[in-house]
Amino acid sequence: MTIISIFFIGFIASFIGSLPIGMLNMTVMEISFSKSLKQGVLFSAGAAFTEFFQAIIALKFSSWFLGNPTVEMMIKLSVIPVLLIFGVVHLRKKLNGSTSKENKTGSYSGFSKGMFLSGINPISIPFWVFYAVWFQSMGWISFETFPAVMFVIGITLGTFVCLSLYGKVGQYIFSRIAILNLWMNKIVGSVFIILALYQSAMMINTYWL
Repeated sequence: MTIISIFFIGFIASFIGSLPIGMLNMTVMEISFSKSLKQGVLFSAGAAFTEFFQAIIALKFSSWFLGNPTVEMMIKLSVIPVLLIFGVVHLRKKLNGSTSKENKTGSYSGFSKGMFLSGINPISIPFWVFYAVWFQSMGWISFETFPAVMFVIGITLGTFVCLSLYGKVGQYIFSRIAILNLWMNKIVGSVFIILALYQSAMMINTYWL
């Protein structure tokens, strides 16, 4: 495989992996509407920046993770309380019937929030362990230094582009559908709660049934 091909494998896998509704893409939609699209893009950049290092860890320690299924289980379990906490926080927020100009242009840092949320959602590490090993077994990528770096750069840009598109779509939807604007925090909070329940059900089905 050429270096360009390895880059695009990482990009496409990351873009598709970021498409399902989750904590990061729901948050970037909210930020893009309640703050600004610029803050949404900064959030996307922060999340992608953190995933760059998570992907490096996944590739570096893939053999160790594969030999320690308990570690993967603990990582997946840690995601559940994170989703529940963010769900409750959004459900308790006041309805955003109107958003002030000051709230949209404050000193709020989307980049740091993107880094933080991506950092406390380490499920991407076992995700990239699985796909890195699978891609290597198919002969699509190599764990040699330069191909691995290009693969990780592709992952980083794929995440950034997908989240940025979510921000643009979220801004468009919420600005045109009044009822979604009014209930935005309730919608985002409910999605987080549903994701936590789904993750719990998957854990029970995988490890205890």
